[in-house]
Amino acid sequence: MYLEKNLASLGKRYPHYAEMIRNAAVRGRYVTQTSSRKDKLPNMIDRHAEFMFYNNIDPMAHAEQQIRAHNIRLSNVTVFMGFGLGYHIPTYTKVFNNKFELLILFEKDAELLKTALTVVDFGNIFEDPRLLCCFGQHPVKYYPMLFGGLQQSNAKMYMQAINFIDSGQAIKADKEYYMTCIKTLKDAVAGILNLYGNDPADSLIGIQNTFYNIKTIIENPGIKDLKGAFKGKPGVVVAAGPSLDKNIHLLNEIPDNAVIAAADASLKIMQHKGVVKPHFITSLERVIECVKLFEGQTEESLKDIFFAGCPVIRPETYTAFPGEKIIVYRDFATFKWLNIERGILDIGPSSANMAFKILEYMGCNPIVLIGQDLAFLDDLTHAEGATFGEKQEGAWVKDSFMTEGNYIPQIRTTRIWYSFKKYYENDISKYNGRLINATEGGAKIQGAELMTFREAIDTFMKKPLNVIPTIRKKLNKPFSAQQERDLQAVRKKVADAIEYNNTVIARMKEAEKICIDFFREVYEPWQNGGNLPEEDIKRRYDKLEGYLSSFSEEKFYLIFMHYIQSIFIKTIVEINGIKGNEEPSINRTAKLFEKFGIFYNYMVNLMETMKKEFVELQEQIK
Repeated sequence: MYLEKNLASLGKRYPHYAEMIRNAAVRGRYVTQTSSRKDKLPNMIDRHAEFMFYNNIDPMAHAEQQIRAHNIRLSNVTVFMGFGLGYHIPTYTKVFNNKFELLILFEKDAELLKTALTVVDFGNIFEDPRLLCCFGQHPVKYYPMLFGGLQQSNAKMYMQAINFIDSGQAIKADKEYYMTCIKTLKDAVAGILNLYGNDPADSLIGIQNTFYNIKTIIENPGIKDLKGAFKGKPGVVVAAGPSLDKNIHLLNEIPDNAVIAAADASLKIMQHKGVVKPHFITSLERVIECVKLFEGQTEESLKDIFFAGCPVIRPETYTAFPGEKIIVYRDFATFKWLNIERGILDIGPSSANMAFKILEYMGCNPIVLIGQDLAFLDDLTHAEGATFGEKQEGAWVKDSFMTEGNYIPQIRTTRIWYSFKKYYENDISKYNGRLINATEGGAKIQGAELMTFREAIDTFMKKPLNVIPTIRKKLNKPFSAQQERDLQAVRKKVADAIEYNNTVIARMKEAEKICIDFFREVYEPWQNGGNLPEEDIKRRYDKLEGYLSSFSEEKFYLIFMHYIQSIFIKTIVEINGIKGNEEPSINRTAKLFEKFGIFYNYMVNLMETMKKEFVELQEQIK
C-alpha cells in the first residue's frame, strides 16, 4: 500500500534503485505479519531461512535494543548490514537525537526491499542526504558512492570510529556479499586518505613549486578558456601501459578526428613509434625526474602540442618543454587563494587521469582510454620506448596483488595503480558521457565499456574536428597589463598571509601550552595520589577543542589547508577513534591531550616553515 509513495521518495536521490525495486520479482520468500503492538506494526519472516527479523511483541523496541547493545559512543558514521523492514533507521535517529554525519545501508535483495517498502511508510527518510543507500548491486559498484559520501561530509573525520550493525539476518544469508561490502568501504576510506595525502612535507613540495611557477602562471592562458570547446566530440587518453604497443599505431588514422590527450610518460613512446602528435601533454608529478620525459625536445618536435601542466610540477619541467603551455589547476586551496583564474579541475592522482579530466572539461564524448593498463603485462610495466624502461622497478612495483582483469579473471596490479583505478571509477560515476576502455588488456575499471580501439575508431572517429585551430582561437594569453595586475595582487596576498601566519602560530602555541599544563598541573599530580578535578579537566579540554575553530576559518583554509590537511585529518580521525572505541576515563582523556599536544606542536613547526616560504616568495616577487 505504501510502495509507490516510498519509491517516489527514494527516486528523488536514487532513481535507478527505485526502478530496480519496482521491477523486482516477488517470489514469496519474505512474508509479513502483524506484531503484537497496539498499532500492529508489521514484522517480517524469511521463509527460506526460517528467520523472523524482529521480536514480534514490539519490532521497533527490538531494533532499538539491537542498536543500544552496540554501546555506540560516537554516532557520526554507522553502517547497517541488511535493511530488514528499515526500523533501525528511524530508531537510530531517535536514539541519537538526529546527530550523525552519515548512515550507510547495505542490502543485496531487491525482493526484500520491495516487501519492506510495500508495508512500511518511510515518509521522506530516503531524501535525507546523510543516508547513503547501497542496494542490489555488486559491492564493487558501491565504491563511487562510498567515496563521495565520505569525501563530501565530515564523515571522513570518523573513519576510525565507524559503527557496524547487522540486521540479524543479512550476514547469515550472504556473508561473502556483506564482507565484500565492508572491503569496498575500506577501499573508499583508503582512497580518501590517499586523496588528502599522508605527509605535509610532500604537500609542501607542490606549494613550493607553485610559488616558483608564479611567473609561468601569470604569463600563460588557462584551461578555463577551453571549457566545452569540443562538446560531443570524441577524445582519446593515451597512457603509457604495456598494452599500448598493441594499438598505438592506430592513432595515425585519427590525427584530427579526436582530441588526443597523452600523459607525459607517453610522449617519447609515441615519438618512438612514429605516430601522430597528441594535442595535449598532461603533467602533474612534482619530482625532478619528470624533466627526463622531455629531454631532447625542441620547438619543432613539440609544434602544435600544448603542455597542460599543473603548477605543482617543478619549474625545470616547464623549462624542459619548449612549447606552448596551458595552466591547469588541481582542486587545491592554494590555487583558490592565489585567485589568478586559470581553471580548476578535480584531478586524480595520475597524469592519465588528468588527461581524462581535461577531455571531460572540454565536453568530449565519448572518451576512449588506450594504454591504461593499471596492471602488469607479464613483467612489463610500460610500453616500448618509455623513458625509464619497460620494466620499471621500485617499492611500488613489489607491492603487488591480484585484481579483476578486462579480459582475464585476475591480473597483477600494485597499490598505486589500484588507487588510480578506483579514482577513475569515482570519476566515471559522475561523467555524463560514455567512457570506453580500449586498452585491450589491463585491470577492469568499473563503469567503463570494453571495446577494441579499432572498433572505437570505426564507430566514433570518422570526421575531422579542426582541433588545433579551435584551441588557438579560444585561448586568451594574458596581456602584459593583466600580468602586472596579477603580480601586484599576489604581492598583497603574500604580505597578508605572513601577518595571518603570525596570528595562527600564536594560537597554536597557546593550544600546545594547555596540553603541557594539563599533564604538569592535573595528570601527574593525580598519578601521585592527588584529586581528580573533573570540572577543571572539562574546562581545559573544551578550551583546547575551541582552538580547532581556526581550521574552519576561510582564510586558514585558503592559505594553509592544502599543506596541513593530511596531518589535520589524520589527527582528528585518531582522536575520534579514541572517543569512539574507548570508555571514558582519565587515561582516555590523557591520550586525547597527548594527541592534541603532539598535533599543535607539529602545527607550530609547520606554520613556521610556511612562513619562510611566504617570505621567500615575497623576495622573489620583489
